[in-house]
Amino acid sequence: MTKIVDNKKIKVSDILIDEVQSWSKISVLSSYFTIYAFDKLKKQLNDVEEFRFLFLEPTFTQETDDKREYYIEKVDREKNLWGTEFEIKMRNELTQTNIAKECADWIKEKAQFKSMKKYNSTDARILHVDNGETSFSLQGTLEFSSPGLWLSPSKKMEMNVFDESPWSTKDMISWFDEIWNNPQMVTEVKDQVLENIQIIYKENSPEFLYFVTLYNLSKAAKNTPA
Repeated sequence: MTKIVDNKKIKVSDILIDEVQSWSKISVLSSYFTIYAFDKLKKQLNDVEEFRFLFLEPTFTQETDDKREYYIEKVDREKNLWGTEFEIKMRNELTQTNIAKECADWIKEKAQFKSMKKYNSTDARILHVDNGETSFSLQGTLEFSSPGLWLSPSKKMEMNVFDESPWSTKDMISWFDEIWNNPQMVTEVKDQVLENIQIIYKENSPEFLYFVTLYNLSKAAKNTPA
């Protein structure tokens, strides 16, 4: 069965909350991973067997590009571990320290992170859940942030396709695995992700984090083309 998931009538978060099991293996290809998406789904994610995340474009890598806009986008993706521009309200609640600590502990135990080495390798965003005898996939505009999964409100127009047909989901995860296991296309970045998340809670007061957040938001605004 396939259906459209637009985060209005049907929400990505509802599917994940209902369908993710303690034995699930989750694979994600997306531009962003935020600690707030983890926080909203931690009841489900804490119990999964495996979580693999592949950054859609170079993130936390040593790869650089001469084009300035690509560099800015790379920096933005890395900053967005702390929350995207749509998660400002959550940032302002100054709960980052506890969330970041829980997220880092979970990553150490359950998660793997890799990044594409080159830009514009694909525009596809996918989320695949293997539940053993059954599986399902989502493909479309989804990002692994709280608004991207509709774990918090967003005005962004979303369109994802949910598919649970065995042949289609098998092809989807085979395609993902082919990329995930290709060292010429991807590189491990788990240590870099952990290092950046640990910055959030190591010896940083809520007041410090608040001013760092304001600085980063201001800097991002200046770098955004008019």
